[in-house]
Amino acid sequence: MKVCDQCNVAGKPEDRVQFNSSYKKKPLAYKLVCVHLIYLPLLSIPFVIVNGALIALYLKMAGAKDYKSYRSFLPDRQSHRYNLKNQVTKATNNRFNPISTKLFWILNCTWYCPYSVALFEWNAKLMTMMQTLENINEKHPEKDGDTDSQADDINIKRRNSVVLQLGKILVFIMLTLCLPFVIFSALITVVHLKMAGATNVKAYRSFLPENKGFSSAKTCWVANYSRFLVFSTTLFDWHAYLVKLVENWWCPFHHNRKEPHYRAGAINQSFWHLYPEDFKKLSPDDRDNPIWNEFK
Repeated sequence: MKVCDQCNVAGKPEDRVQFNSSYKKKPLAYKLVCVHLIYLPLLSIPFVIVNGALIALYLKMAGAKDYKSYRSFLPDRQSHRYNLKNQVTKATNNRFNPISTKLFWILNCTWYCPYSVALFEWNAKLMTMMQTLENINEKHPEKDGDTDSQADDINIKRRNSVVLQLGKILVFIMLTLCLPFVIFSALITVVHLKMAGATNVKAYRSFLPENKGFSSAKTCWVANYSRFLVFSTTLFDWHAYLVKLVENWWCPFHHNRKEPHYRAGAINQSFWHLYPEDFKKLSPDDRDNPIWNEFK
């Protein structure tokens, strides 16, 4: 079972990521570095987009049906609490400070964070489907056109062809090129969260399958394609979790993906909860949302 399946918003306090109030007292230079760090992961986005598109194409060629598109992981545009007209902003002493503008919060909370979460979740889902296809091929290497009960909401028709083998190699190459950027992006996100005062952030290892074979240090995970997919899928799942933490911290604003998909990123309080004058600006439902308010 993955850690995201185990998360319970109403559970014990130690299940949550804890943000302490020290961030409020940090000097301006510290805060500027912390805020701008979160934009470095933008470097990974083009690689993740191409990776997802290539895997989706491969699955389509392999006969996969009814798999979710990237759009399926995005919140409904109309479900966002705020738009450019009514977006609440942070009170500052400097009107040129970007956090005092509506556009800053819309770009980050309506676009950057939700679209990044969706992108990593979409890639993880596609790679899970590839794992299913690999399992089918390993169990029935000589039969063609089989389907498997493990298909997890998809219907896969196996087609052993030269084209598919070439597609598989291209996916492997693209994923190999993509992973360093995703790892860099995830580590930068962790640093950002730590600078914001986060503790109890779950590590990559927490998302690995509960299988002794995967925890062995002697295992060469790149040599086994299925294992390579498992480790890669775990990385994308972990990164999606990290971005959910970032979004819940900075953007305690409702959209229709927050419940239940953001439960895995439950935190004790949001950035807005640190400032009483700004906390009052939030919608009552957002102020008391248990995903980012452990006292509710």
